[in-house]
Order: sequence, then C-alpha cells, then structure tokens
Amino acid sequence: MRTATTSLDVRRARTLVIGVSALALFAKTVLAALKGGPADVRIFDAFSSAIDQVGPVRVYEHPMPRLPVYNHPPLAGWMLAAFHELEKLGIPFGSLIRAPACLADFVSALLVFEILRRRRTLATATACAIGCALSPVLFATSGYHGNTDSVAIM
Repeated sequence: MRTATTSLDVRRARTLVIGVSALALFAKTVLAALKGGPADVRIFDAFSSAIDQVGPVRVYEHPMPRLPVYNHPPLAGWMLAAFHELEKLGIPFGSLIRAPACLADFVSALLVFEILRRRRTLATATACAIGCALSPVLFATSGYHGNTDSVAIM
C-alpha cells in the first residue's frame, strides 16, 4: 500500500523529470531555431515542396532529380504537407521538421520515468529519465539533425 510520503516522493521526482525535460526541450528548440542543420533538413524541405505540388500520395511516383528516393511512410508525407503550409506563415522549415522529434524526446523521458518507477527504485527511474532528457545523442539527432527517428521510438 502506498503511503503519503511515497506519493509525495513520486510527485517530487516527477516534477524534477518534467522540469529537466522541459529545459532540454527548450534547449533543443533553440538549437533548431539557430542552426540550419545538415543536408537532411534541406532534403526534407525539398520533399515538402514536391508534396505541395503533387500531394502526399503521388509523391512516390513523382520524379525528383537531384534528390534521394522518397521512401518515407505516408504519415511523413502528410506531416511534410502540413509543414509546407506552416512555412508559408513564416515559420522556418528547419524548426518545423525538428519540432516533432524534440517533443517526442520530452514525452519519452516522461515515459521512461513512469515505466521504471513501477519496476525499479524511484532514484533509478528518475536518473534514467533525466539521462534520457539530457542525452547528447538526442540533442544532436532531434535538435540539430532533423531526423524523425525519435518520433518513431516514442
């Protein structure tokens, strides 16, 4: 049976994880806004322009010289179509393409905490969740690279 102290400890740990994860999300968002990113960001931007012309379904048959083969799942096409529309409102594409991955990292850290706190000690769950939130690999992948792998992993 849970006691009031245990419940309070969990709330404090959860608040800590949320706070650290929010700071990491903010830092990744700033990184995404300030850095242009690698070629993948520009390639996704070109894909979104092609999708704007032919749609997210016909893009698979649409010739795109000077670009790699478009081999992304259908949901990615719809996401790129939405990003193209948001880009027309003045939001930089580089920030848009990295936002879902940054948000996914935030959610993943919270999920790590919630899953582990039921299976391990509260200290272990907290440390693992904070480690997930502050992972340098996730900063590079989500905040800079523009890869959407974090969304799939979440």
